[in-house]
Amino acid sequence: KVIYFHGWDGLGASVVLRSIAEVLPYRKTTPELCFDSVIFIDCSNWKNRRMMQRTIAEELQLDHSVMASLDEQDEEDDFNRVDESSRNEIRNVGKVINQTLRGTKLMMIFLNGSDEEVDVSTFGIPLAIFDNNIVIWTFSRRNHVHSKDALRYTHAFSHFYHSIKEFSWAEFLRLLYQ
Repeated sequence: KVIYFHGWDGLGASVVLRSIAEVLPYRKTTPELCFDSVIFIDCSNWKNRRMMQRTIAEELQLDHSVMASLDEQDEEDDFNRVDESSRNEIRNVGKVINQTLRGTKLMMIFLNGSDEEVDVSTFGIPLAIFDNNIVIWTFSRRNHVHSKDALRYTHAFSHFYHSIKEFSWAEFLRLLYQ
């Protein structure tokens, strides 16, 4: 299941998702909130698809050989002067990520800094196969304008019913403080 979280007209979405990532691993007593893996991927400063895959590998604490293959490909791309923004994920690293997560119950929280929705299955996240996994994601603040086409992989949309503009100044300050 893939859930897009928009917040109040985009405001506060990143903060809410960061809070979920901090609290969720400690909710072991609530079975429906108990996940084998909770990974938080902050790509709000988007560089490229490979950097996102590297972040996933780091979050999963994959072994040195996986990280070495990412480093080797980066060095090769540096040597060949491949533009950093066009560096894609590595298929073999995706296979290791998939094998690591296969059969687990995963919650992935993803702050997307790119201009498009990212299909996380291309990085090795086994969402298409295992329906007990959940991804909650949002666009970074600079990308609030998005097309419906960019949300094609998303199953559910979450946003606050009231617009941030409907809050009084005092209510807004309390919300901001919270």
